Amino acid sequence: MNRPKLTREPIWTFTGRILLVITFTCYAPVLACGAQPQSSHITRNTRVLGKQDSELPLPPTSVVAGRKDSIALALLGQCVSRMSLTSVNEIQGTGTFTDQFASNPATLTYDNQGSLRLDVSTTKGQISVRMHDGYGAIRGVTGNTHTLTPETASGEWLPSPLLLLLKYNDAQTTVIDQGIVNTDIGALHRVTLEFPALTPSSPAQTTTVVDVYLNPSTGLVTKTASSIRLDTRDRASYFQVVTFGSYKSQDGSLLPFSYAVTLNGQPQWTLQLDSISLNPSLTASYFSF
Repeated sequence: MNRPKLTREPIWTFTGRILLVITFTCYAPVLACGAQPQSSHITRNTRVLGKQDSELPLPPTSVVAGRKDSIALALLGQCVSRMSLTSVNEIQGTGTFTDQFASNPATLTYDNQGSLRLDVSTTKGQISVRMHDGYGAIRGVTGNTHTLTPETASGEWLPSPLLLLLKYNDAQTTVIDQGIVNTDIGALHRVTLEFPALTPSSPAQTTTVVDVYLNPSTGLVTKTASSIRLDTRDRASYFQVVTFGSYKSQDGSLLPFSYAVTLNGQPQWTLQLDSISLNPSLTASYFSF
């Protein structure tokens, strides 16, 4: 088998080095999409995979549109009820962003329309990820901007609790019960959501697919899994898992204060929030460049 050419061009830099450590085109087979565990679903075109979250299936590439499984809807409804977010329009938290290189102050903001912004203040300047109305981009300290695909920008990159509230019972969302999956932190109930991914020019031509993993004991979201593309020029998908933790009550709402992200089974970054404020009254322009 001919090995692909090794490249040293990072997909996108984040802390002045690399946020998502995909610096090389690896001499190994890209995740083929399908609802099978990573460890058993490697083709001759896939990258080398890490071991973390390897027990999770890949999100399905397609589902039966309009399907709404009653058990899955009940589980998501229980989760939304526990979190008490119906009167919350925006959430903003401050804390520490840590990758393999450094720890830096960070602010995470998201709203009930699917918008999201993550700012990290490094010694070289600010790096920002912003998503709004189907458009998403990442801007580094040098000013270079990488555009995300509409699917990734519509919720696959970092599904927020308010996005779950917005989408789970929407008429256009498909909700599928996938049963119990044994993970590194115990048995979790897997639910697949598929909903239209908006684009600024042509709304709802593609779909966003997110696997939501709920803790049967607490009813809360513990993990989400998505196949994402980090740049519109990138032909390959990456298997990204977000683990939510440290749920705490804030002004009557129950929210995660910690986020841990793996990409293709390799640790990427964590975000530990120290404080959260509700409804800071932001405009839509706050989520755009």
